[in-house]
Amino acid sequence: MQYLIDSYSAYTVDGGLLDKGWQVVNWFFVDIPFFILRMFASFFLFCENVLNQSSFFEGKQETVLNMSKDVLSGFGGKGFRDGSLLALAILISAYYLLYHFFSSRRNFSKVFLHYIGVVALFLFWFGNIAYTNPETHVQEESSGSTFLIKSMNEFAKGVQSTFTASANLGTEGSKDGEVYQSPIFDATVKQTFNFVNSGSLDGKMENGKKLDESKLLEKPKLSKGEKKDFEKDRKTYINDHEKYNPYFAQDGAKTMEKAFGVGVGLVNLAVLAVPVTYINIMINVIQIIVDLLILVFPIIAL
Repeated sequence: MQYLIDSYSAYTVDGGLLDKGWQVVNWFFVDIPFFILRMFASFFLFCENVLNQSSFFEGKQETVLNMSKDVLSGFGGKGFRDGSLLALAILISAYYLLYHFFSSRRNFSKVFLHYIGVVALFLFWFGNIAYTNPETHVQEESSGSTFLIKSMNEFAKGVQSTFTASANLGTEGSKDGEVYQSPIFDATVKQTFNFVNSGSLDGKMENGKKLDESKLLEKPKLSKGEKKDFEKDRKTYINDHEKYNPYFAQDGAKTMEKAFGVGVGLVNLAVLAVPVTYINIMINVIQIIVDLLILVFPIIAL
């Protein structure tokens, strides 16, 4: 993020003693709601960054797959060695099928199809399949489980990108005094900042000129001297543009308009951030469940 989030605020001239009443009114109806908007935006952006763990889970899937193969090796491996647990399971299941073949209590064909389905899934999971890589168009070979995991990851990314298309939450690294920024921040906090300081979402003032963000928004890591000089320049900029921009005036002419703009920003944040956060949580939960299923698959198959 290029500027500190705390500097996204509604700016006005200081005014005189008689303007203190309007200062309190603007503080109550504009500054406090804007602070709440920034706080919730920071929370959702932080949650998005924490939940963006796709690469982490993809790495863990390969790890748990190798652990799953170790479990299978402990059961006897794919070779069905004599004396192994897998060989014993095959022997018991054969007697189980023989019992149902001669028994009239259950439908043998249904039991047999269930058995064939389990065996086929087992062979697919630990067997090798050939497929064409959609990116390189080269014939490749991998285990069925690896192919399924890659397909699941691509599907999860597709679902995530579909639900987050309107608020693509690409994040940037955090630095001292900064928060993670994304287009959802621009659609809520930044547009609200532009509106309460210019009356337009793109920051264009009534005289046709745009707000100079560098004069209003503070950059991170400023020294005490630099910060003092910046605040002085910002005050001068606001005072110089008050006559061209009524949104800088310390009065009540634009107070309700500003308050409405902040309210719209809060509604936009709720509409955009809540569904996106929910989808990210669900995708993470599904990926955790998939990792657990990969690990215990040999046990489930037995």
